[in-house]
Amino acid sequence: MAVGYHFGAKPISRGAGQSAVHTAAYNSRSQLTNEREDKLTKDYSDRGGLMFEGIFAPKGAPDWAHDREQLWNHAEAAENRKDAQTARNLSVALPAELTDEQREWLVKDFARSLSRQGMVADVAIHAPDEKGDERNYHAHILVTTRRLDGDDFAATKAREWNSRETLNEWRGEFAEMAGRALDRAGFKEEGDRWRHGHETLGRQKEAAEGRGDFEYAEGCSREATRHKGPTVTAMERRGVEIERPDVAEAKETRQLKDEIKGLEAELKAAEAEQAKPGRAQARAERQAEHEARADKYAKATEALGEVSGEIAGDQSGVRVAGGASKIADAALDTVAGVAELILGFLDPAPRRYITPEELAASKSARDELKAQRAAEREERQAIDRIAKQIEADKPVERTDLEKLGREKLEDLKERGDDALRDMVRQREEELSRQRDDSGRRLGR
Repeated sequence: MAVGYHFGAKPISRGAGQSAVHTAAYNSRSQLTNEREDKLTKDYSDRGGLMFEGIFAPKGAPDWAHDREQLWNHAEAAENRKDAQTARNLSVALPAELTDEQREWLVKDFARSLSRQGMVADVAIHAPDEKGDERNYHAHILVTTRRLDGDDFAATKAREWNSRETLNEWRGEFAEMAGRALDRAGFKEEGDRWRHGHETLGRQKEAAEGRGDFEYAEGCSREATRHKGPTVTAMERRGVEIERPDVAEAKETRQLKDEIKGLEAELKAAEAEQAKPGRAQARAERQAEHEARADKYAKATEALGEVSGEIAGDQSGVRVAGGASKIADAALDTVAGVAELILGFLDPAPRRYITPEELAASKSARDELKAQRAAEREERQAIDRIAKQIEADKPVERTDLEKLGREKLEDLKERGDDALRDMVRQREEELSRQRDDSGRRLGR
């Protein structure tokens, strides 16, 4: 564990009452107006501690992308949903051993790396708080959720930027950049520690022992066996934030789960929007997103190797234990693996919205709608069987998982047993509502 290493990522979500414009104003210690919120202005120019601010956009970006107020108002305008995520705020600790100029170079290099992926990165470096740890140099990097496409943002979000794999890549890249910066500044030992700061405590300990840094390795062991000690508690009471990798990793896991829930809410909102008459553009955008996701998973099948083969050959069912609220941790990878296998080889098509106009004009559209409804009934029946299998502590049959629609399979692939648990819970709530409605009708 590198001393002071921290790399967090939090979504800026309207559903949580947040605004990309106001977050940018806070980070940059400036005054910005949010055009979407009745020209609401936030002014943080009286806050101190700003050491550097700058915007890093892809090559050929329009002029407005380099203007902070215009940039984030464009980002807000690109999102129509009430619970949309309009940006992501990365927070990174900076090595205290470096000079102000060296820290600035480090952050600029990382921001340019992000901009080469197509996003815009708005950077602000903050000095330590006067009442806090004097080593707490850090940077906020506010990044867009959509790529620039010509003179505007792309019509669809870059969903891959939400993935855990991408976040881990960014964390590893920044750790390596910081390690090289410390090496150049003459802090070889600190550089080695920073290079492994994004890894688990166990891996950091192994690396430290391998290079003969036994004092640091011992520190990793101590932190791995206790949550807090009296020294940490005392420092936190004085306002010093202690960010350990095991704690940071848990926080990032929770943040990723929150992001997944946010994405699910966005998808449901989009489907509701499609169901409204006169929303042809929204329907077209939703269909384009479905097609892009289908293409993504079609390409992913090419990457299935020995692990998927083993699942296909050896797993006729997925073992769970302890009822719907206690699915075994060991089942996580298997459930997710079976979902990936089904997506890869059966490739269930996403269910598209069929307009009333299509139903009136086309028999094939009516047949497609009947098939969709039949598939939805089979899905509900499969979830009912899965619930009974879990309650009876029996394997969840893969044939039942194959009845699930693409969206539920994708959710299962991403979240494993959590998704399975949510499917069962939501189905139980649906059945409970149906019983209540039936009881009310009989009561009349």
